[in-house]
Amino acid sequence: MEKLLEIQDLRVRFPVVGGVLARKIAEVKAVDGVSFELNQGETLGLVGESGCGKSTVGRAIVNILRAMSYGVEITGKIVYHHSSGAVDLAALGRSQMRPYRTDIQMIFQDPYSSLNPRMTVGQIVEEPLKIHTKYPQAERKEKVAWLLGKVGLSSEQGNRYPHEFSGGQRQRIGIARALATHPKIVIADE
Repeated sequence: MEKLLEIQDLRVRFPVVGGVLARKIAEVKAVDGVSFELNQGETLGLVGESGCGKSTVGRAIVNILRAMSYGVEITGKIVYHHSSGAVDLAALGRSQMRPYRTDIQMIFQDPYSSLNPRMTVGQIVEEPLKIHTKYPQAERKEKVAWLLGKVGLSSEQGNRYPHEFSGGQRQRIGIARALATHPKIVIADE
């Protein structure tokens, strides 16, 4: 089997700030020494109690932790093996990560907070296609309708806003968005 992802001694620490000058007074070890491999065609599940770092591992893989939390420290390697070679995602900045976003997508645990309330569902599902592909608008719209159908929603529902859907339907919208770019790796934070 072809190796897709290799996590080596991943450690994630968040700063605890305090005092008048808001200086770092301590740190929280969210992930401490996690290692695993994921091969093409495999499904891998991380199991653990609440707060043990499962979501943090997923967010580290898709490289969104630094944007979410100032001062987060990520060490170890997150090696993504792709057609042109291998790259350590943990060492990449936001703009350097962009070419790999089509291959690695995340379905977030809380679908409502991950869906922009000002965008229609169709716009939400179309967004990764606009950013990461060169499809013309008509083709993007067709793909959005197809994706919504695949998750059990009608294309007409693409004109509605996230607050008009149940929690389960919102989760399916997040799934459709994650699958829009045909990723090689999907991280489901459930």
